[in-house]
Amino acid sequence: MGYKLVYFENKGAAEITRYVLACAGADYEDKRITREEWASTVKAQSPTGVSPMLETETRTYTQSLAIARFFANKYGFAGKTEEEKLHADMIVDTLKHDLLQKFFNAFFEKDETRKQEMVKEVFENSNKTLGLLEEKCIDGEGYFLASGFSWADMMLYNVAADFFPLISTNFKVNLSLDSYPKLKKISDNVSENPAIKKWVETRPVTEY
Repeated sequence: MGYKLVYFENKGAAEITRYVLACAGADYEDKRITREEWASTVKAQSPTGVSPMLETETRTYTQSLAIARFFANKYGFAGKTEEEKLHADMIVDTLKHDLLQKFFNAFFEKDETRKQEMVKEVFENSNKTLGLLEEKCIDGEGYFLASGFSWADMMLYNVAADFFPLISTNFKVNLSLDSYPKLKKISDNVSENPAIKKWVETRPVTEY
């Protein structure tokens, strides 16, 4: 079955899926579109009006984590047992919704005073979240799951490598994994994965 992943000309919300597909060695079309193309034609093809979109031979799907989770399950990166899959989903949702999304909300806040308040609050809460992940959520040696490498590890790497530098620069904060050695080991292990390394070295160069 042929797959087409449709997203903008950046890493953004589609990169976690690209990491999973890279690790799987899967053949797919990485279709990158401009904002103008999205507004003029592509958005009308989205069943929920958002991107990224996954086109299969039968229909089109949206929602970044749903797409990434589909491929994680398909290619064996979701966890070995049902509870491991739940564990991985918990990690991924925490990183996306309790950390990344809150920074995005602050980024798009138009009131500068409110934005600064949000950044301070989100930065403090993000470090609390990272602390909880470090302390309570790592079952493996260098991986979140006891069974080893999963898409939860890829999501941590995605957040730390692709978004933390951007967040730190834009908000003038120091957001990193340096104070969380177990999390840093997980992210480092992902960065040394041959498939991930090859993808990072060959993917289109974008700011975010």
